[in-house]
Amino acid sequence: MVSGDHWRPPEKGWVKLKVDGALLESNNTVAIRGVFIDPDANWMCDFGVFIDPDANWIMIYDVNSPLFRSFLSQKGGSSDKRKMEEQKPKEQRPKASENKPVMTE
Repeated sequence: MVSGDHWRPPEKGWVKLKVDGALLESNNTVAIRGVFIDPDANWMCDFGVFIDPDANWIMIYDVNSPLFRSFLSQKGGSSDKRKMEEQKPKEQRPKASENKPVMTE
């Protein structure tokens, strides 16, 4: 199904977190990757992790986790839905559309 909706950057004062996951069924390998994007569609940081196929649990961090709060505090923001102060990046980073993550087997 094709939709007329297109990706939009977050409103000023907010960041957007885009996540995706993949499963390689032949060996049950699971990978998760995400990217934080600022209101100007600039990459802020990203993460990626492979999940052990023998693990019987996965820990998922929510927006109130210490890890997420730590990330936001370093960027001058808050995780309690208050508007984050706008902060210009110290260096020019590629636009999100130019920095598409690729996952390989």
